[in-house]
Amino acid sequence: MTLGEFLSRHFSGPEHSAFRDSITRFVEGYNAADLSKVSALAIREEWSQDDEPEQRRPAGGYGQLMEHLLAQVLQQGVTVHLSSIVSHIQWQPGKVVIETTDGNSYSAQKVLITVPIGVLQHERITFTPAIPAYLEAAKNIGFGSVIKFLLEFKTPFWENLVARPVHNMGFMLSDATIPTWWTQLPDTTPLLTGWLGGPSAAQLHTGAEQMLNEALRSLSYIFDCSVDLLRQQLRHWYISDWKNDPFACGAYSYATIETPRAREILNTPVADTIYFSGEAVYDGPHTGTVEAALVSGREAAIKMLHAYSEDVEN
Repeated sequence: MTLGEFLSRHFSGPEHSAFRDSITRFVEGYNAADLSKVSALAIREEWSQDDEPEQRRPAGGYGQLMEHLLAQVLQQGVTVHLSSIVSHIQWQPGKVVIETTDGNSYSAQKVLITVPIGVLQHERITFTPAIPAYLEAAKNIGFGSVIKFLLEFKTPFWENLVARPVHNMGFMLSDATIPTWWTQLPDTTPLLTGWLGGPSAAQLHTGAEQMLNEALRSLSYIFDCSVDLLRQQLRHWYISDWKNDPFACGAYSYATIETPRAREILNTPVADTIYFSGEAVYDGPHTGTVEAALVSGREAAIKMLHAYSEDVEN
């Protein structure tokens, strides 16, 4: 059953309202999931992991990982085409023709599709012949919405310029409209990252300036300071609305009741010609992570190489 059904069945009474609210906030905020869709069993298994590794982020950002992988493939003679938006894939066993919106086409024996699952759910890429079972499987994987707020300030105002100062702040969880914020510690750059996930992010249909105002009002509430102070301190800002990004159509995946079967389908190549990978089709304990995407991509690449070797031998 879904987590929403589970809570309604077993924790429906008023004495459990605080518990339901806590679960809802965490699942929507952290998993970017909809309680009416997310699998209760999947959430239970995720939260039961005893050996969950410490959360880490690379100093200097994930761009270094992209640069490292790019250097490796260039050394192997790979050609990289940027700003080439794939719109259609025509295929037959052992041959694909990939068409882009700028009118170019590329031929190959096999194709590995690594787009976010939201792109497949919105059918931004079409196939001839059609592969309806695979596109239906993609739609049976949950894919949450997230809006990320990046606000750089002149100073770490939250330490000394507010009524409720906070020192050595890592994560701040609140009941504000934009509830979750974190700093760059141990880096002392005065940058706050705000996070709004799940249905709340999907329902926020405003422009960037309006979302900035909402973020400043949330910080004003959290730290008990004026919005004017925050505007005076604000140096740069950027808001990433992943649900409205045409190359993502969302943030990261979560498991619905149908997801195990959907992942099984997507991890099965189409006639040893079309392969899928990405964090959404990864089957393991680290759903929705960079690690999941890397593992899935590596497994798909191994399948392709094995199939290619068999083709050569035959």
